[in-house]
Amino acid sequence: MNTPASTPKKSLFSHKLLKIIPAIFISIYLIIWGISSPVSKYFIEPVLQEQGLTLSSEASIYYNPFLSQLTIKDFALFSNEEKKVFSLDKLTVRLTLYRLLFDEVVVSEFELNDAYLNVVKTPSQLIIAGIDLNKESDATPEEKTPETVSEPLPFQLILPRLSLNTVNIELNNNEINHQINIDELLISQVKADLKSQTALLSLQSVVDGTALELTADAVFDNGQGEVNSQLSLNGYPIQKVQPYVAELSELSGLLSFTSQQKLTIASDIVKLHVNKAELSNTDLIVGYQQQFVTLKNFETNIDDLLLTLSGDEITELSGMSQVTLNDAEVHYEKASQKLAYIKQLALQDISFYLTNGEPQVKIANFIVDEIYGSKNEDTVHPPIVTLKQFSVKDVFANAKQLSIDTIILDSLQSNLILNEESALANLVSLPIAKDGSEKDEAQEEMVAVVEVADPTQDAPFIISLNEFSLINDNQLTLLDNSVEPMMQSKVIIDTLTLGALSNAVSKQEEQTPFELKGRINKYAHFDFKGFTLPFSQTQKHHLEGSLQELSLPAVSRYMKKAVNMELKSGQLNTDINVTLTGEELNGKILILLRSLETAVAGSDEAGSLIEQGALPFNMALGMLKDGHGDVELDVPLSGSTSDPNFGMSSIVTLITQKAIWMATKEYVMTTFVPYANVVSVAMSVGEFALKLRFDDLIYQTKQIEPNEAQQAYLQGFIALMQDKEKTRVNICGISVPGDINLSAGTKITDAKHINQLKEIAEQREAAFKDYIIEHGGIASSRLLLCSPKIDSSENAQPRIELSV
Repeated sequence: MNTPASTPKKSLFSHKLLKIIPAIFISIYLIIWGISSPVSKYFIEPVLQEQGLTLSSEASIYYNPFLSQLTIKDFALFSNEEKKVFSLDKLTVRLTLYRLLFDEVVVSEFELNDAYLNVVKTPSQLIIAGIDLNKESDATPEEKTPETVSEPLPFQLILPRLSLNTVNIELNNNEINHQINIDELLISQVKADLKSQTALLSLQSVVDGTALELTADAVFDNGQGEVNSQLSLNGYPIQKVQPYVAELSELSGLLSFTSQQKLTIASDIVKLHVNKAELSNTDLIVGYQQQFVTLKNFETNIDDLLLTLSGDEITELSGMSQVTLNDAEVHYEKASQKLAYIKQLALQDISFYLTNGEPQVKIANFIVDEIYGSKNEDTVHPPIVTLKQFSVKDVFANAKQLSIDTIILDSLQSNLILNEESALANLVSLPIAKDGSEKDEAQEEMVAVVEVADPTQDAPFIISLNEFSLINDNQLTLLDNSVEPMMQSKVIIDTLTLGALSNAVSKQEEQTPFELKGRINKYAHFDFKGFTLPFSQTQKHHLEGSLQELSLPAVSRYMKKAVNMELKSGQLNTDINVTLTGEELNGKILILLRSLETAVAGSDEAGSLIEQGALPFNMALGMLKDGHGDVELDVPLSGSTSDPNFGMSSIVTLITQKAIWMATKEYVMTTFVPYANVVSVAMSVGEFALKLRFDDLIYQTKQIEPNEAQQAYLQGFIALMQDKEKTRVNICGISVPGDINLSAGTKITDAKHINQLKEIAEQREAAFKDYIIEHGGIASSRLLLCSPKIDSSENAQPRIELSV
């Protein structure tokens, strides 16, 4: 009877329940949505205060449970100094929660707009958004009981789109400021789990005022996959890098870079394929102390570069490249003091490849145009050296060798201008090194490269050159203001070649031929050839050739100072054939002096030398001249270059002196036979004359008066003084410790002994002078006494020294 009544009641209750339950959930969701912001701020603010941060009052943090969406607006953090360290205008993050049932974490929306982040890096701190991360990491961690490592959850992350727009990052790195503005960062199509990952990335930003763009797509499966990317940087101001390089006094310029590449990662293999890359720099300035390098433009590009690494080894390498630079110069202190300048440099057709597991590089052409070195633009002087072009062809290099086919110098011009102090007037000087005793490391390495190989050791780095030559117009000009009259001379090089040269073990005993031809001024010319073995176990060098029609009066400007003599006329022809083996020099030089006439510098007569007991140079030459007035000398050469008297810079002068000395010594000694016991002949370089030098008159210890054993010397001296009536002689007596019964070599310091020895020496002088006056009738005014001396050396002999 009650069944019909209860059924409507149950139906009504169920209907109301269906309305109440959703209403309850909606109410709860609305309450969560409404209180999420104040509750979040309530719990966040104390945490921020512990970090010394304050949250802006306008900030709102809402969670919408209906959409599973977190929205943050007008969020800003301030430090205790009321400085903003972080802010964002709006952040929206939305999850699709039901997808968790399918083991998927789906972030259906992630968008951040108008954000600011302050980052400060010091030697001891890393502060991001006002929070010192180093402080947090240094805090003593709480002791934790060991926990069993849980297996990672098998969820897949799905992110259709992550967007960051207008993000400003202000970075202070050890007081160096940088600005990073991200206009847009878009990460899309992200699918990632424990086995596979895919994503697309697009970045448009401005770094320190320079546009930086990056696009990339990545696909990985079980740790293997590939990344395709493109990167571009347009005009980065590299002065921002200068504070990181304390050694540089100046660094500026604009750096640009673009590249397109593919990175493939497989099992134990990493492969990089650069489809195209370009690097350029404009208006580069690098300053180190007071030296500066400037470069107007630098460009390099790489095409189709393929590099494969298997483990730590390169298994594949190929690619092409080009390099050019324009208007490069090095100057000292100021731009007008140019040490070197290059108009253009180009490395053409650079190829990379792999042979037998070793990386190789080939350069088809290395060309440098319009070079000059050392030019002071504050003066009218030309640079010391200029070169139209320097070119190197077919360069090959790897870790073991460097080989070059051809080096060519085109139109080498050199100008040497000497001022009155014989210093280079057109030289831009560099500062003197603080410690010149220390060897430069690069120089030591260069020396090590050219050392002869030891077969018992590892093979050295091999350098080889097939050919070197000068082409077109090459000349050296000398303008010397240090001599009177001013010297101006030109050396024109018509031919300069060098053959194949290598330090390889198999090539060390092969001769490298060379040839040099040219002219000096208008008529003089030279022609030399030979060979060299610089890397042989015993180095060997051979030179043969001739120098013809060299006018000697021009050389006279330098002989004035060197030998106090002028060459009034004459011409030099010489043929040379010499070989240097190790340090031993062998060969001969044939010298032909045509119509050579000399005179004492500043005088037309040389007779004044005779009055001083000298044979004038013209008289010596006169004895050697043939019927045509020429002197021909065939001079053999031999000796060691380790002898300190050997010097190539003065070899012609030494040969001439040696030849004339040998040719005239016998004549001189014959002429002065009556005085042979008194005088000896010596070459005086200072006066370029054969000088007569008085020999010492030796005494016995304690002897005062001349004795019978000295008669030959005394008679010869008297005869010479009678013959040379204008000659005056200095007489200097010398005593030794034996004169007062002291041992030979005794150092005399006692004043009494010094006075005794000087008195003995004075007595010898006086006795000698008296004897010459008495037996030779020589005027006393021609015999001059000097202050007596003491010789305490080990083998000293008592004596009288005579000098003019």
